[in-house]
Amino acid sequence: MDKPPSPNPPEKVAPADSLKLRQAWEAQQKRNRDIGHMLKSGSFQQHTFKRNIPHVRGR
Repeated sequence: MDKPPSPNPPEKVAPADSLKLRQAWEAQQKRNRDIGHMLKSGSFQQHTFKRNIPHVRGR
């Protein structure tokens, strides 16, 4: 995952730029949380179907 930018913007940034930086940081944090949840829940794993082929070893 991406390393999040620092939550505290520099002191000499205009208020509009500061707001944009904060919103970008919050969006990145939300994205990282969502990716973490998907990885933990197994959403990225492919679904496998059950095969109905009989076992041949005992015949």
